[in-house]
Amino acid sequence: MSATVRKVLQYVISLAIATALLLYLFQDFNFQLIAEAFKKADYKWVVLSAVLTFTSHLMRAHRWNIILKPLGYTPSLYTSFLAVMSGYFINLVVPRGGEVARSGLLQKMERIPATKAFGTIVLERIIDVLILGTLIVMLLAVEVDQITQIITSTFSSKLSGLQSKFYLIVIAGVGLLLLTVLIFFRFKQKIQQSLLYAKGMDIVKKVLEGVVSILKVKNQGAFWFHTIGIWAMYYLMAFVLFQCFPITSDLSPWVGFTVLVVGGIGMAAPVQGGIGAYHILITPVLMYYLASKNPQKDEVLSIVTFMHAAQTLVTIMIGGVALWLSTAMTKRQNAQSLPEEDMTEEEIKAVQ
Repeated sequence: MSATVRKVLQYVISLAIATALLLYLFQDFNFQLIAEAFKKADYKWVVLSAVLTFTSHLMRAHRWNIILKPLGYTPSLYTSFLAVMSGYFINLVVPRGGEVARSGLLQKMERIPATKAFGTIVLERIIDVLILGTLIVMLLAVEVDQITQIITSTFSSKLSGLQSKFYLIVIAGVGLLLLTVLIFFRFKQKIQQSLLYAKGMDIVKKVLEGVVSILKVKNQGAFWFHTIGIWAMYYLMAFVLFQCFPITSDLSPWVGFTVLVVGGIGMAAPVQGGIGAYHILITPVLMYYLASKNPQKDEVLSIVTFMHAAQTLVTIMIGGVALWLSTAMTKRQNAQSLPEEDMTEEEIKAVQ
């Protein structure tokens, strides 16, 4: 399968998943509530959230420079920021496509090899996954009862039929696990020679290498300051949006932490900008914590839609401008690299 076909399939599948999630969520939904949410929202908090979003991305660009420095590269904060934001913008169209575009843009703007830049982006993603995993463990350690209730209340109709078959499910699960172990040891040599096993071990190797690479960063203080700062901004930019509506304005900071973690899982889903996944995960969370106010599900879903849209639109605006500026910069640099009359026909076409 060619790379182009694979990318097209990835895009179509992710779009289909997002569409299916949205259709499931918004069936029999009163869309007038979304219009009312946008009309009644207090937009000064949206502006503050936008500033926090900008700050988080600026800190990410600064941290990227810190990671690149030991490799012998010192790009300007401006070009790194343009590449970061362009990557986020492209991710909204092609999930995970932004990482490749980001490294490619930095190569064009700063002459940093795309392969090395991409390696540092992989390291960043590993760090983000490790932090999100840590936050998930923290959330479950403190809120395990609440999370269990949220899951139970959300899927009660689907889980009710399984309660009577609980022991059967446990036995089947243990049996399946044992069968998997037996198959692995029976066909161990063949499995280890398979492409799937090789890819899996390669992922594990990269994760371990990434963890070791973190320790090799020279400016550890600045690195961890920006890492913690990025996630602090993520927390605040979602939490301040609670203030946009009276019904959510008195939610506690801990609810904001829950939204950060659960929302992080939704945004990591293989769909454009977490569309659908974010909504389907955050809506029951807010329904649970707003239970004393007895809100309608459609009302909460409209607020979640507003929160997601507010953050996504900021990324679209900043990312769109960043992509335009970075593209213009690379075209200008290419045009100035050689006098046009000295360029080959292929080089002129590349500039155009």
